[in-house]
Amino acid sequence: SIGQGWSTLGSIMIAGYIEFFGAAHLTLRWFLFMNSVCLVITCAVACIVAREIPLQKDQTNKSSAWKQIKSAFGAIVEGLKTLPGTLIVYCIVFFCVEYGYTAYNGNKGQFFGLVVKDGEADNADDCKPNCTVAQDDYNDGVRIAGGRTDLIFNIVGYLYSWAIPFLVFKFGAKWILICSLIPQSLLMVMAFCHVVAIDILIVVLTTLSQTIVFALLVPIIIHVMGDEGDIGMYVGALNSAQCFGQLLNFIIGAALVETSMGYKLPVFIGGVMSLAGVVIGVAFLKLKMHTM
Repeated sequence: SIGQGWSTLGSIMIAGYIEFFGAAHLTLRWFLFMNSVCLVITCAVACIVAREIPLQKDQTNKSSAWKQIKSAFGAIVEGLKTLPGTLIVYCIVFFCVEYGYTAYNGNKGQFFGLVVKDGEADNADDCKPNCTVAQDDYNDGVRIAGGRTDLIFNIVGYLYSWAIPFLVFKFGAKWILICSLIPQSLLMVMAFCHVVAIDILIVVLTTLSQTIVFALLVPIIIHVMGDEGDIGMYVGALNSAQCFGQLLNFIIGAALVETSMGYKLPVFIGGVMSLAGVVIGVAFLKLKMHTM
């Protein structure tokens, strides 16, 4: 929770910069400078404040780096092979949801700039002060996507994370999960909507989907497996579903934007995958959990 909170704070800083100073590519040096300063400060604080006791030499694993890497991947494979039915279903839902969100998030600047605002990306990063209307529209779209939209997205997600335990206690984890995933399915609608306010609302609501899948990840594993098993192995197994969803999107995303639909298509498919996660959850997720 602490890590997720600091991660959210970092996202808010990025979104705030873009909202107040425009698209990052317009002031790239200052944008990277801000990121570098934040990294230096946080790393310095960690190095100064954190106290770490190194393992004694006789306690250190003396196996080769290759064997350690092989063992780590082997644990993930073993975790996937031994997943019980409930966690398999959650793993599939997790994959669908993360593919869906990455499909939008990886293309959000271009989607808002080219599709929603009907702008022009060519030379938009260095056209000032002689930008055309289309270039200004593109930069404004990028600013909307990475600025105020992400800012509201992160704030709403943070507030929702506080409400999740109470909602799970009242309605159960399964139905809170499913209801929270529905907003991300609206990416199918957003792909064809050029109304900025509606598109911002849909994106902000997807924070419910992202917040819930990560918030429930470890509690569901403990609920199904108990707290005596190798929790880390199963967390790694389920996280691999997230990574695979992101990886698959990166593999096919470049081809999708080259179609006649352009940046509409990956966003639309992201909504379809999210809807698939909802359907799979409703039909196959057997979960009665009212505590976290």
